Amino acid sequence: MMRISGLHIAAAGAFIILVGLGTWQLQRRAEKLDLIARHEQALNGPAEQFPPDRLWESTDFSKLE
Repeated sequence: MMRISGLHIAAAGAFIILVGLGTWQLQRRAEKLDLIARHEQALNGPAEQFPPDRLWESTDFSKLE
């Protein structure tokens, strides 16, 4: 009969944590690659005109990149 020791439990816990962190890293990598692609597309695309002075008070600048 096999006896489960504290070391086995700790190793299993560490394994579960490391698999979770690895999965999270892969998801984060996909998000970063998407962000980089969107920024590269914006940099290589046509320039947007800045709104004229008379429209500054009604312009939501938080939506401009």
